[in-house]
Amino acid sequence: MNFYDAGIYSCFFIFFTHSYVKKETYLSFKTKEHRLIKNYQDRKQAPVLCYHNVRMMPGKEDLIGISEARLNEQMKILFDSGYHTILSDQLYQYLTRGIALPFHSIMLSFDDAHEEHFSIAAPILRRYGFKEVFFPLTVCIGKNRYMLAGQIRTLADSGHVIGCHTWNHPNMTTLKGKGWEQQIDHPKMFL
Repeated sequence: MNFYDAGIYSCFFIFFTHSYVKKETYLSFKTKEHRLIKNYQDRKQAPVLCYHNVRMMPGKEDLIGISEARLNEQMKILFDSGYHTILSDQLYQYLTRGIALPFHSIMLSFDDAHEEHFSIAAPILRRYGFKEVFFPLTVCIGKNRYMLAGQIRTLADSGHVIGCHTWNHPNMTTLKGKGWEQQIDHPKMFL
């Protein structure tokens, strides 16, 4: 799978899986993929940790914000406990085809492409040999406090997955017509 395919693949997988878990009614079609995804309920779950804001200095930590020290502490605990990071294609293969995952598997993801993901999180994760899935909002790339395209390319070249996180955070369940192109197709081409 190449860099560009991984982006749309990851976006679809995470959205599709999340939608399936939350509301099985989103799957109204009966296809081979439906049967494969339905089998995933019978499989042991692999944890996915999703991070948003990583801060240099300790401050107010909440559901979407974590300090550099706390992130390092969490990654050290995972490393010392024998966890191995997996990427989205591995999780997809496991859930849909039953392809085994390493013992103590965990997927790490970082949403929105904040610059601190590159300057703070990536070095911490590299220290422990972890690979992650980064989901940049393409509307933010190159803007103040967000990653530059070259930084995203560096992460991809280092073995991380760059997934499509849409253009600008719409409610995916309400998109119609050209909305899908704007939120999925155009960001995929951009990445």
